[in-house]
Amino acid sequence: MNIIIHRINYFSIILFIQLFVLSIRMMAQIPLHSSNEVSLQEIIDYNLVKLQTDPQDFNAAISLVESYYRYEDFQKCILYANISEDILLNLKKSDNRHKNHEFFMFYIYQSRGKSRHKLGMLKRAMAEYDKALSYNGTDGDLLIDIGNLYYNQSEYDSAMLYFRLAEQFDSLSFKSKFNIANVYYVRKNYDSALYYYDASLKINSNFAYVYFYKGTIHNELGKHELAITDFNNAINLWPENPQIYYQRSLAYMASGNYKYALNDLDKVLLNDSANYDALRKRAQSNLILKNYETAESDLNRLIRINQNEIEGYFLRGNYFLQKKDYDRAIQDYNEAKQKGFDLPELYYYSGYTNMKLKNLNEACSDLSEANKGGIELDRKMQRFFSKCLQEID
Repeated sequence: MNIIIHRINYFSIILFIQLFVLSIRMMAQIPLHSSNEVSLQEIIDYNLVKLQTDPQDFNAAISLVESYYRYEDFQKCILYANISEDILLNLKKSDNRHKNHEFFMFYIYQSRGKSRHKLGMLKRAMAEYDKALSYNGTDGDLLIDIGNLYYNQSEYDSAMLYFRLAEQFDSLSFKSKFNIANVYYVRKNYDSALYYYDASLKINSNFAYVYFYKGTIHNELGKHELAITDFNNAINLWPENPQIYYQRSLAYMASGNYKYALNDLDKVLLNDSANYDALRKRAQSNLILKNYETAESDLNRLIRINQNEIEGYFLRGNYFLQKKDYDRAIQDYNEAKQKGFDLPELYYYSGYTNMKLKNLNEACSDLSEANKGGIELDRKMQRFFSKCLQEID
């Protein structure tokens, strides 16, 4: 049997009571057609008034720590954590020690650590976490917070140590298993990552990111149907996230379902019309489906957004090649080469285009580079290449 120290979430109880009291107080002033829900800002305002009235009101101060963290105002979270600590220490000095002194000292240090972490103050965050550990070294959330600090610095061995400790103290911890999986994922140990993602789903099957990362792994392993299933699950849980639609579009493209890919890419670009990757993939899909006008529009937009978007020149060159507009195709291929795009396919298509334009020296050079890059010339191109060499001789 695992020995797990369960801490009572006192500050959440305080917030709940305050929200209930505020709701009762405000109902007489709220029109029937409006919501009775009290906002986080109203709770903050309420506690600020309480603290102004009584600067030693600990419940108001500690509630502001939680409220400002949820509000993502981390500087104020730190400020009221400091105030809460001062009140606690004053109570202790006056022999009126708070009955939950240790718990709240732990919570104050953890909250300051998390806030400093969010603000990028990593050394000071670790110092706060160390102090929190001195009050409770087996708290799973704290151990995971420390693991995440190391993870964000790419110190994966240290991160794994703390995630494993969190799992040891609570074998049913979703967050510990999820974060262990993430370490395996970034290290490309996909079998272990999938094992721990699946283990986390047995505890909580409603977290979209687990399905998202599983889908990404299956994509990388070439298991595109499994990836699509994973992304479908993720979208069911988080339909507003464009990143999931983008990753699913890659799975659709890899499995040849370009129409489905276009639907997903349209959703991505609806949220972010200047998304390079989505524009590029939509242009590729439209070229394959011979939607030439839409493809040209995306490619022009891609290059207009960023003149150094070298793959855009390559793709637009392919578009002009398909239209048999060889002059404009070779302009884009040359631009891509000049900007450093050295994909063997570029030299193959550039060589073919130069052959069509009867630029034999350039064609010979391009096809030679394509051949060096591992592209086997088909019979037609091989004849072109032989003819090119003969005429140069």
